[in-house]
Amino acid sequence: MMVFVLLLSLLLTSCEQINYREVTISFPSEHFWESESDVLMWYSLEYFDGESVKRKTLNRGVRETTVSVLRGATCYFVCRPENQYHPFGGGFDPSSNSKVYLTQEEGYIADILIEVSKLVPSQAAAFSYNTIKNSIKYPFNEDALLLDLRNGTFSPSSYKVKAYKITISGLPEGKYLPETDFDPPFYLNPGDEINIHLYPGIHRYLNIEKRFMRTVAINPDGTFKVFDTLGTIL
Repeated sequence: MMVFVLLLSLLLTSCEQINYREVTISFPSEHFWESESDVLMWYSLEYFDGESVKRKTLNRGVRETTVSVLRGATCYFVCRPENQYHPFGGGFDPSSNSKVYLTQEEGYIADILIEVSKLVPSQAAAFSYNTIKNSIKYPFNEDALLLDLRNGTFSPSSYKVKAYKITISGLPEGKYLPETDFDPPFYLNPGDEINIHLYPGIHRYLNIEKRFMRTVAINPDGTFKVFDTLGTIL
């Protein structure tokens, strides 16, 4: 009986290894904010392995890790700085190789696909990541894309958005670094204001010296709200 149990255990382990494969995830060695502040951030990895969304914490300085994913499924990955800022992201189709390099641009798409994976995992596993990635580029209407993918549709031409002029004022003086390289940095003197064009979505600007962050949340219709954070940010 003991031999039978051992053989059954080995058989199940072997089947599990056959059904899964190892994938190496990596992303840039430094975020803009890290290079300016000399502070390394920790990252939260969230990934869809073909069946469900899983999470893994990467300690400060770690920029590469390995996870197991289901063979034959499309998978998605996002690595979020401090578990709250815009992620590096990416994904692959079943025929792709076992190394995935995450970028901020693909983070916009992968973040949405992770959300879809939580709602309809079997549907998300059947998507073609490369088709989605190659059909749309940032900026795009993130809300519309999420709704379509959740409903099993995809209409790239309907996700176009326009930029809106936003006036930024009332900030401490100094250099403001954007969260991503899609937004421009700027410097403000006391009492200054600046007009910048931003697309719908969340935009964060960090003044490292003053330990101050301005967040601008823009709706697709151009209305927006601002939020300020003061204190230890990184």
